[in-house]
Amino acid sequence: MTQPVLTIRKLSIEYKVSGKKISAVREASFDLCKGQTTALIGESGSGKTTLGRALLGLLDGAGIISGGSIRFAGKSENYAKADEKLWRKIRGREISLILQDPQLTLNPLMKIFDQMLETMRLFSQVSRRKAWHRALALLETMKLEQPQKVLQSYPFQLSGGMCQRVVIAISLINKPKILIADEPTTALDAEIQSGILEELNSLRKQQNLSLLLITHDIDVAAKAADRVIVMKSGKILEKGSTQKVIHHPDHPYTKSLLDCRPCNCWGCGFDELSISTSRLIPSKAYHESPDDCLLDVDGLSYDYQVKGFVDTRSVSVLNEVSFYIRSGEVVGIIGSSGSGKSTLARCLLGLLRVSKGRILFKQSRISGLKGRAFRSECRLIQPIFQQARGALNPGRSIRNIIREPLDYHGINCKKDRNRRVAHLARQVGLDSEILDRRPSQISTGQCQRVAIARALVIEPELLICDEPTSALDLSIQAQILNLLLSLKSKLGFGMLFISHDLEVVKAICDRILVTRNGRLYEVPSNG
Repeated sequence: MTQPVLTIRKLSIEYKVSGKKISAVREASFDLCKGQTTALIGESGSGKTTLGRALLGLLDGAGIISGGSIRFAGKSENYAKADEKLWRKIRGREISLILQDPQLTLNPLMKIFDQMLETMRLFSQVSRRKAWHRALALLETMKLEQPQKVLQSYPFQLSGGMCQRVVIAISLINKPKILIADEPTTALDAEIQSGILEELNSLRKQQNLSLLLITHDIDVAAKAADRVIVMKSGKILEKGSTQKVIHHPDHPYTKSLLDCRPCNCWGCGFDELSISTSRLIPSKAYHESPDDCLLDVDGLSYDYQVKGFVDTRSVSVLNEVSFYIRSGEVVGIIGSSGSGKSTLARCLLGLLRVSKGRILFKQSRISGLKGRAFRSECRLIQPIFQQARGALNPGRSIRNIIREPLDYHGINCKKDRNRRVAHLARQVGLDSEILDRRPSQISTGQCQRVAIARALVIEPELLICDEPTSALDLSIQAQILNLLLSLKSKLGFGMLFISHDLEVVKAICDRILVTRNGRLYEVPSNG
């Protein structure tokens, strides 16, 4: 092994919840070595993200390091005991972070260049002209097409894959020695995921970086890492070379994780070639609304405006999209990153204003409605977003988060609302003690269950699920999918299920639609 750039010894982390201490990480010890990639793997709730955030001094307010040490090469301080002032001197320069969801990292109100400039000026004064050229070079390194256009764009105008590349570029601006990547590719389709991992590996070699890759995907760890650390319930169970841990594991838990790996391409991501273009039919050709139609979308288009130095131009994201969903039906939409899937979901939820076309819900037109009128007409349409943690209010308890739609619409008395919340929590597999915690104090899988409970508490007739399982490990993913199908069977709601994973869509959907370049196609039932 090469010389360590970061040494962690017997690091323990606790969360204080309702006066009780909950152990999240227990006496973790390992080294990060110069120029190497170390993968930290384990199921949702194993403590991976908590450990990663502790290495940057970014624990939630309720989280505390209760013991152990964090030492950087060449520095005498034990950063397990460091205050925020000391962390700010090295965070972004010595060590940097790539989060799972780039939309939570990027400021939605600032253009990409302004965000990159802001990061540059944390440690050095640089003119806008020099900053522009440096930012442009970084985006070119990340192989982003039309980097000038990207620099002038807002995050919402970019696809998930483009945003993730921007976040990686920002994390490298101040030339850190250590990069912590927390699930940087799980929300991306297979092609984009492969590209991001290749870029990270290339940058690691070029800049001699030490990379800690936090992931639940064992295949990603096997391909990208030199060394692997396995965690469960806050404890490191096994660590060693990738060859040793992946191919000759010692611990039974590691063996069980390996046994969970998909076969027959389960979870391999959306493959454009897996559905022949010749077998796809424009959805408009299928568009004859049945009598039991719940949602009817006809000719929907969405464009956004891009302001340049000289003029403003219109960019088409969705073009003449038409489809329907029957009551109790599950319709799947698949497509690669940037194909318009999430934009369609936001249009249906009234978060974006359509440029053309109409949306009918239960025979009533909802496209064009605003504010209270839209909320009143569409309260029976509820979303489940890709990044549940980002959709939950970090300052509220889980109980209040789930109850919020009932409070907002004034449904029943407070006692009945709390009873409904407790019942629904049990239905989605949440322990009652979790209701008093906050989102930062529960795992990603638990956050997704909270998001499902919140969506169902108002007894909706239509769920719009935008990649609800892509950020979850395989065992939790299967639990969430089975849960959704079970609840649909009991409650009878319809679902629009958006994903880039063809195998997931095949498993749960009655019909499949495909987005390509902003257009929608139907997969014939015999295809």
